[in-house]
Amino acid sequence: MWQVPQKADRRLFLEELRRQVYEQYRPAFTEVTSLLQEGNFRRAELEDVGVANESNRFQLGSSDLCSGG
Repeated sequence: MWQVPQKADRRLFLEELRRQVYEQYRPAFTEVTSLLQEGNFRRAELEDVGVANESNRFQLGSSDLCSGG
């Protein structure tokens, strides 16, 4: 996975990570959340954790499937 660079590059690393989260992860998270809600695909056993946590669990599980892990 990612290695955190030395102090001099740490700020640049964190800024790039923040940018990737906002440009890539956040839109995907929002799309999954919308699909779960609008398509009535929510899982009853995850109702107590809330839709945001359910969406996050879905994305983490699907990334494992895509990576073969």
